[in-house]
Amino acid sequence: QEAVYDLPYTVAEGLAAQHKIPREKFLARIEKQMTLGEKFRLQKTAEKTGNVKLELDISQIDLTRLALYILSQPVKVRRERYEKLHKAMTESAVRALRRVPMTLGKVAAVLDASYSMSGSTEKKQRPLGVALAASYLLGAASQAYRAFWTHPIKHELLVQAQGQTPLGERLLDALSWQPDLVVIISDGFENDPPLGAAEVARVYRQKL
Repeated sequence: QEAVYDLPYTVAEGLAAQHKIPREKFLARIEKQMTLGEKFRLQKTAEKTGNVKLELDISQIDLTRLALYILSQPVKVRRERYEKLHKAMTESAVRALRRVPMTLGKVAAVLDASYSMSGSTEKKQRPLGVALAASYLLGAASQAYRAFWTHPIKHELLVQAQGQTPLGERLLDALSWQPDLVVIISDGFENDPPLGAAEVARVYRQKL
């Protein structure tokens, strides 16, 4: 049983089960062998055991994965740790831009936070996480930036998937700011009203 803890996590996990090592004990002791990705995937499992908490270095997580981790936390926890989480997201966005540099001017993002953005059972919060990550990336790349969420919020790390999809209303708000570029991020199921954003875009292009 002791030798299990010298093995890579993916190998050790199966052996631990064979040797009937309690899950709580196994997670607590195997942590030093785990990669960052493994820690991230097992964070929720570890929390469910009650007495085990994996040390996750959020300063090294890529932008979308970090956004998904933040969204997995209760709003109360996000609010309490807001400054630390915001700093981690900002730094992750800057690192991403070093890999793929881009410089933008005045940018407005219309971001869908409707209920359908909560994703599926297999990919929970994935669409909303992509929108949140993109918002930070655009903010870091732009000379001036504003995010227009379908359900306006003061602090976007507290965003939750809820309600309908009024993309048209938010697009009007974005256009009134007169940006150089408008980016719309949505799962495409616009229903408040249907095709509202497409009609706003058509009138803006043809008439204004």
